[in-house]
Amino acid sequence: MSSCAAEDRSWRSALATLSDLLAGRKPNIRHCNEAFGTLATSGRWQEILHLFEVLPVERLQPDVATCSIAMRACAHGTQWVHALRLLFQMPKYLVQPNTISFNTGMSACTNGGHWERAWDLVASMRQAGIPPDSTGFNTCTNVCASVGAWGAAVTLLTQSVLAQVSPDVIGFNSALKGCAVAEAWQPACHLLRQMPEKLVRPTARSYSSSITATLIWARALDLGALSVASESVVCRNGVVAAASRAGVWARAAALLAALCHEVEPNIVSFGGAVGPWPHAAALAVAATSVGLRPTVVLYNSIANACGEDGRWSTALLALEDMIQVSTTPTIVTYNCLIRASAQQGLWERSLEILQALMTAAPLPDEISFNSAIAALSEIYDWPRALDLLQHMEKRKLPPDTVTYNSVLNVCAQDGEWIAAVAVFDRMISADVRPNEISYSSLLSACDKGSRWQLALSVLRSLRLGEVLPGIMSFNSAVNACGRGGHWWRFLSLLCSLPRPDAVTYSSGLTACSLSAAWQMTVALLKEIPKRQLATGLLCYISVLSACQRSGIWRLSLALLRSEPGAWDVASFNNAVGVCARAGRWRHAMAVFDTMLGSRYVPDAISFGSSIRALAEGSKWAEVLELLDAMEDSALDPELITYSFAMAACNRGGQYHQSFRVLASMASRRLCADVVALGCGLEAAEITCNGVSAADLAGEIHRQNLQALAEGLAKRFNDS
Repeated sequence: MSSCAAEDRSWRSALATLSDLLAGRKPNIRHCNEAFGTLATSGRWQEILHLFEVLPVERLQPDVATCSIAMRACAHGTQWVHALRLLFQMPKYLVQPNTISFNTGMSACTNGGHWERAWDLVASMRQAGIPPDSTGFNTCTNVCASVGAWGAAVTLLTQSVLAQVSPDVIGFNSALKGCAVAEAWQPACHLLRQMPEKLVRPTARSYSSSITATLIWARALDLGALSVASESVVCRNGVVAAASRAGVWARAAALLAALCHEVEPNIVSFGGAVGPWPHAAALAVAATSVGLRPTVVLYNSIANACGEDGRWSTALLALEDMIQVSTTPTIVTYNCLIRASAQQGLWERSLEILQALMTAAPLPDEISFNSAIAALSEIYDWPRALDLLQHMEKRKLPPDTVTYNSVLNVCAQDGEWIAAVAVFDRMISADVRPNEISYSSLLSACDKGSRWQLALSVLRSLRLGEVLPGIMSFNSAVNACGRGGHWWRFLSLLCSLPRPDAVTYSSGLTACSLSAAWQMTVALLKEIPKRQLATGLLCYISVLSACQRSGIWRLSLALLRSEPGAWDVASFNNAVGVCARAGRWRHAMAVFDTMLGSRYVPDAISFGSSIRALAEGSKWAEVLELLDAMEDSALDPELITYSFAMAACNRGGQYHQSFRVLASMASRRLCADVVALGCGLEAAEITCNGVSAADLAGEIHRQNLQALAEGLAKRFNDS
């Protein structure tokens, strides 16, 4: 505190001295320079620039020292633009820049990474007849290295040799640093070999940069084995990280263990060894065992490693451990927590974490909102996703392509095409360029919303724009056309698609089946093997569905026999259904028996379709047998199944059995439909069992009203 107060008094005193000088008390440039130096040391570059403009007014001629001090103050304040402006304005004040002036200008470019401008200053020095010295070459090399411009850094080393300025270890290390940033291992190895030739002894930093640049971990191991490197924890850390990057996790763990025994490790040693979740999860414990306190960076790396392997529960435990040991979490930590909670299905927790960030530090960033919005796709909560999008805009956090894609995906999951279109329009208005995922999500929303015209319009605009439509976009458009009953539009889409996949054909088959276009489904089914694509189960089901709607029962049986092992219960149900519609009860029962022989368990639809087929053939005994089998299997027959059963009994003259079916239906509180009512009235009238048709009709009507009332009451209570 005392040093800060002393520094504050120092620059204020210097400012007062300058004010006195400029007030006419015999101003002197040497005294001004001393005051400028004090201000520069205190980082007061704004005051220096202001006073620099006042000097000519007070008839004070700045010299080269004045300009260099002002430039140095700007450089320390990361004001490289002001520093270079002063450098190029020096001739205006009749001051010729020298080597120190140019070196200071190059140093100002370091913080901003403006290596091209530093490079230009070296050329400007030569044009001005000022030979660059080793400091200038090293400074410019360091600027180039900071952004990975290793080619320029190596060229500067060569130019320094041509200029008879021997490169020193600082120059070589700067060039090696550039190679490390760009992972240019071959130039790094060449520079390392050149250092002894130029009588420059490599340091631990030289080897560390070379190890970082090396993409082949075995070469990094060789470099780390050298005497100077083996004694440096920085070099050893680089070797561990190289093995980890190469996926040699066991070797990375062995190198880390050796490092802990031979030199004193630091927390970076453990961070470099982060690999897949089994290795990563043990690193925090290992660091603690050697007396190191795991940092938030290490915990974040462990959590990310676990998350990438799908071990989100382990990631959550690691982050919770971090908070318990009082390690201050960062926004990266909270973002990982939001993502991990979402992956575990804990979407409410993801939103709670985001809500907490909105009211306390650290403040949420774009990744926080993107992760929370992605969590909402699991529950199709598109209104809340739109709300989070508005929160981002209110907080001046510009949503990016990932944000809009996440919101579009949530809308598409729920088929909210109106909301999806609104989000897409907002994306365009915000000058955020949509990508193929954006269009695919919008088309998916159109598909689920049965908006085939809009889907085709979006696909048309996509094909005219800069984004090439992917296979997912075409498939969504095909699905939308199918839902709208416009299967023929699929053919034009298919012709324009260079490489349709199995999903494309499956979507097209579904579109054709919904319109009962069975001939087209058969043609498409034959086309799939020609494209060397696998014919999936859904393809066969679509063909069977089209046949069922068209009553083409022979084709269904032919497909069933051609691929007996490719079916599931839904496929058999379609085949039974098409035979039932065609009145082919023998074939329907043959399919039913085949299903039983294939060890599939029939469901209520299987029994219902078979009972319908038998009813069409007046096979009342078999119908009652299947009806009893359904009850034994704890399957609830639908109303239409009871109706077909009663019709079969009446056709066979088994009216007393028709009453039994009616009683079973009533026991399940099912409302009789017109067919059941008609069958019951017919049975009562023919049997003349003392129950008049009018009484039976009244009783059935009463039961219908009672069942209806009970159903309404139940729905009211549930709501």
